[in-house]
Amino acid sequence: MGNSWRIRNAQPALTVTDVTYIPDIYVSFGTRKEGLGLPRTIEITLEDHSVTDAPVAWNGGTPIYDPAAAGVYLFEGTLDLPAGIHNPNQVTAEAKVILKERVPDDVITGLVLDQSSYRLQTGQTHSTVTKAVYSSGRQEALGEGSCIRRVDYPVTGNKN
Repeated sequence: MGNSWRIRNAQPALTVTDVTYIPDIYVSFGTRKEGLGLPRTIEITLEDHSVTDAPVAWNGGTPIYDPAAAGVYLFEGTLDLPAGIHNPNQVTAEAKVILKERVPDDVITGLVLDQSSYRLQTGQTHSTVTKAVYSSGRQEALGEGSCIRRVDYPVTGNKN
């Protein structure tokens, strides 16, 4: 007689029906791919409506991710499924990464005015600029006779 084998209580394989949505990811100019914050695992939904986590491997992006080129990059992630789960519909994870434009090095983005003001003539007041605020967050006190050569923000106010 030949050997016969029986598998008892075998569970049928479950099918992947969906993956969790990944919100858009915004990163600073120059961020390397490893620093994008793409998840290493993602929650997947199965045909029986249960959920589980699965590791995900991300491609290089479309277009190919370049940390020196601001723009929108679409990444596709292939699921690494545990035993008993299959993916005949090739469901993948998707992530959109927005690489922001390069911020110029430490430019003036604002000015801090003295809280007090004084009248020059009837109907006109004058505020004294006391600090320059830079894009890095740094603030620099401006002393008497300081000169600001270039300001990269719109100046508004009343024109008389």
